[in-house]
Amino acid sequence: FSMSYKRFPNARELFRADLDRKMNDKLVSKEFQQRECNCRGSNLRNEECMYDEDCRKRCVVYKITCRHCQKFYIGNTSDLLKNRTCGHCSDACSVANKASKPRSTALSTHMHRHIKISHPDGPPYGTRFSVPIMKAMLDVEVMWHCNGIQACKTF
Repeated sequence: FSMSYKRFPNARELFRADLDRKMNDKLVSKEFQQRECNCRGSNLRNEECMYDEDCRKRCVVYKITCRHCQKFYIGNTSDLLKNRTCGHCSDACSVANKASKPRSTALSTHMHRHIKISHPDGPPYGTRFSVPIMKAMLDVEVMWHCNGIQACKTF
């Protein structure tokens, strides 16, 4: 005698799953399609996008590597990749400029530590740490990108 605690799918559920799979196959949301890079200023390195043309991707898992010590941070976002990276750098700037305490992510705390080591008394007189300075400390790469419709069925 044995008991099973697993509920087996019925025929209706099997057909529904097959129908969902067939309906979503090759269905792509325009919101999640690759968009042309529009980077300028602090998002450029040697005249090229620092995100390898992935700056306008949404729904990604990304890896940010510190250029000083090679430690890395892995995060995810449904926002544009460059907007999320800018958010990390903004957090680190506000902490480095002594406007707030470390918060948000381990990445902004890590960046703050590097700034604290190189500038123990804060930013040089008359200046402030800025997002471009923080971005120069980082390398960003996309590890995974999804089709938003298949990741979150909202219809």
